[in-house]
Amino acid sequence: MIISVLFSFLMNWYVRLLQYLKPYKTRFIAGIICGILYAASNAGLIAVTKVVTEYIFPPSQTSNMLGRQDENGSAKKVFTVFPEFEKHLNGIKDMVRLRFMGWLPDPQEKLTWTSTLLLALLIPGIIAIRGIFNYLNGYLLSWVGVRVVMDIRNNLYEHILNLSMAFYTKSSTGDLISRINNDTGQIQRAVVNLVADLVKQPLTLIGALVALVMLNPTLSLLAFVFFPLCLLPIVVYGKKVRIDSRASQKNLGELHSIVHESFTGVRVVKAFCREDYEIGKFKNNSNRLIYHTMRIVRSNTILSPIIEMLGAMGVSMLFIYIFLSGMDPSDLFAFMAGMFVLYSPTKALSKIHLTLQNAAASAERIFEIIDQKQTVGDKPGASVLPRFTSDIQLENISFCYAEEKVLKNINLTIPKGKIIALVGRSGSGKTTIGNLLCRFYDPTEGRILIDGTDIKEVIQSSLRGQIGIVSQETILFNDTIAANIAYGKPDATHEQIVRAAQIAHAEGFIKKMPHGYDSKVGEKGMQISGGQRQRIAIARAIITDPQILILDEATSALDTESERAVQRALDEACLGRTVISIAHRLSTIKNSHEIYVLEKGCIVESGTHEGLLAQKGIYAGLYQDEEE
Repeated sequence: MIISVLFSFLMNWYVRLLQYLKPYKTRFIAGIICGILYAASNAGLIAVTKVVTEYIFPPSQTSNMLGRQDENGSAKKVFTVFPEFEKHLNGIKDMVRLRFMGWLPDPQEKLTWTSTLLLALLIPGIIAIRGIFNYLNGYLLSWVGVRVVMDIRNNLYEHILNLSMAFYTKSSTGDLISRINNDTGQIQRAVVNLVADLVKQPLTLIGALVALVMLNPTLSLLAFVFFPLCLLPIVVYGKKVRIDSRASQKNLGELHSIVHESFTGVRVVKAFCREDYEIGKFKNNSNRLIYHTMRIVRSNTILSPIIEMLGAMGVSMLFIYIFLSGMDPSDLFAFMAGMFVLYSPTKALSKIHLTLQNAAASAERIFEIIDQKQTVGDKPGASVLPRFTSDIQLENISFCYAEEKVLKNINLTIPKGKIIALVGRSGSGKTTIGNLLCRFYDPTEGRILIDGTDIKEVIQSSLRGQIGIVSQETILFNDTIAANIAYGKPDATHEQIVRAAQIAHAEGFIKKMPHGYDSKVGEKGMQISGGQRQRIAIARAIITDPQILILDEATSALDTESERAVQRALDEACLGRTVISIAHRLSTIKNSHEIYVLEKGCIVESGTHEGLLAQKGIYAGLYQDEEE
């Protein structure tokens, strides 16, 4: 039954973990071999205990002392359920004894000093051998286990980072962090502690059971009656652990989300005096986490008392059998040693089962992410996009977020070197066009061509390498100014970084920083102003010399003075480039070669600034509202 329970797990998530073993198979196999030898040494300990106690308590003496001889001086018949089987077993034991213990005299004979010394060293020797194999088994398989989990964590992070933007729109950042940190941590604890036990303990159990059967089949039968009873609570509480573990990991992910949102949005929290509300959310989720955690603790801790109670009942039955039968003391000591060996793997397997259930919940969450497929990926045989030379064409483009149609039959041609602007009310689809051009998403219908090549047919990195993006929400990394500017071009020289900063009109404030280009900007660049962040973002966008520049409401969140500084930087950055400006403030796009007005996912107007004002349509209304 225990084997079938373990097998059911091995056939599921654990098999997927084993796929990560290939780079470490040599040490893994060596660890398994040491586990097999450890199990064999446990069986040997039972046999050695039998041999040693036979010399301490010779059968003839103990029979007299314990009154186990009949009136004629013959040994009383020992109670047995398998007389014929035991007769064959005795023949096998005599053969093994003669082959491996032939150097020892008969137990009835007087021992020599050499024999006594060798006999005295048998039990310490077998325990020493047992300890060496136990250490090697644990060390080698734990070494493998730690690296397997490291590979899983790296693979998970890599996979998440390579998933398409559609995945991120449906996912919680806190939950993803929880899966990378906490769920892999649960698996690491399981793998490191259990890889060795999954090999060692079942084999030890089997070896001990075989040794006990060889020693006394009848008494072993009594032990086996209670052994299945030990498995029932393991299975019952194991199911509870799996359910509660998955719930606790989900709650932990929600906690991460609450913390992430409240810390990153701390200004909003304080501005609306919502500290108590956020604290209440955190506490309520913490209470749910504690509830499921304590249910897991109860399931883990109750198993040992139950198994120990059942073991005590087995010992009581053992004493009754000894009292009713004429069992030899050497058999008794050997059997007790066997029960001692048997107890350890039984208890370990009970904890293995619960830990596996706990880790299974985390593994399911991890593989749930790893099984996610890219919705936007490079096709087999995708080519490198040549340097942009002619125009960008959007042909009959439609796009849906979930079931909502955001763009409807968009047709647009953008010649090289032109500056075009996309304007419209919020939700009209302006930003979506920029996202489709970068291939963060694929259109539901239609296609996008650059110089006549469908962007679905090219390698994404070669497409995005020709596009620079400056967005309204500027994200800088907690690194130096130089590192942030060179983010898209890690091999950039200091001169190139400085030149990009000059074009972005950022060098002035950078030189005033305590460490210049080596100054840290803090998390999300919070140690510098919004206008300074935008100018660093512009430098980052243009250091790669992009042919196409997408400005997604790049100045809408700035004050007037910062907007002027950033706009001057943008004007210089746009020189000689094809620019798609997604504008909120219409005053920033007056000089565009062509302006396209979007309404409910459709292009409803197009023309120059003056021409659109003359039409007195939607654009003119938007411009008038802004002026007022």
